[in-house]
Amino acid sequence: MASKMREKYNKYWGDDKKINFLVYLAIILDPRRKMDFVSFGVHFLFPNIASEIMKVIDKELQYWLRKYKDPINLDEYVEELQDMKDELSIIPENQEVSTQLPTLYEAEEI
Repeated sequence: MASKMREKYNKYWGDDKKINFLVYLAIILDPRRKMDFVSFGVHFLFPNIASEIMKVIDKELQYWLRKYKDPINLDEYVEELQDMKDELSIIPENQEVSTQLPTLYEAEEI
């Protein structure tokens, strides 16, 4: 069992050339963890090249933050949601629910 665990460790964390930096970004964005946690882990796993890896992680984080920095247009978003709500409505505006659907009491009698 330990050898299988070691194999998986080497597959995902063992080779510093094959690091998936999105894993580190996910850890940074996790509310329970932050950059200090990633820094600790990188220094623990790769003490010789930790500063280089941290620079790459910071660069990737800045890239993704810039990419998603633009604010959304809230008015357009709310309007789209209202249109979707209107399309999904199964009951016409002028009719009451009771005329369309039987009540639970009546359904039990059936």
